[in-house]
Amino acid sequence: MKEVVHNKHNLKEEEINKRVYRARALIINSNNEILLGFCKNTYQFPGGYSEDGETLSECLKREVLEETGIAIEDKEYMPFYVIKHYNPNHPEEGINRYTELNYFVVFTNQKYNIDKMNLDEGEKENNFELRYVKLEEFEKTLNSTLKDNRKNEIVYPEMIDVMKAYSELKNCE
Repeated sequence: MKEVVHNKHNLKEEEINKRVYRARALIINSNNEILLGFCKNTYQFPGGYSEDGETLSECLKREVLEETGIAIEDKEYMPFYVIKHYNPNHPEEGINRYTELNYFVVFTNQKYNIDKMNLDEGEKENNFELRYVKLEEFEKTLNSTLKDNRKNEIVYPEMIDVMKAYSELKNCE
């Protein structure tokens, strides 16, 4: 499994006073499409924060079900990429945060199911929707909304790196 560490301020483990773990899914079907969330002019991989005592697998399954209505099984996913961020004074002064983003590839032909989705209030208010995108159109699709939200200039390069890691994984099989 590939791991990338971002720690430009050289924070040490003992300096970290907040830890955040996230699971994200690249949901890919046999039509070579990836399922992406779209909200506030930003594409995103389905996923979110782990809750207290929750394993990353439990978090992945819960978040995918909440955001897509797809109930994934153990045989349908595998972890393949981890990004670790060490951020001083984030989100506020005095908080040194470690954020770990765990990416899983999910192979399923299940379609998203709006009736089984359980979106949070922010997702509802901001008209969260799901879109299938051809894998070969992924980067072009992101670039089409790059300037529509300032956050995209930070998030999209990381998403593209994740997709490159997935392509490398796929080519090794």
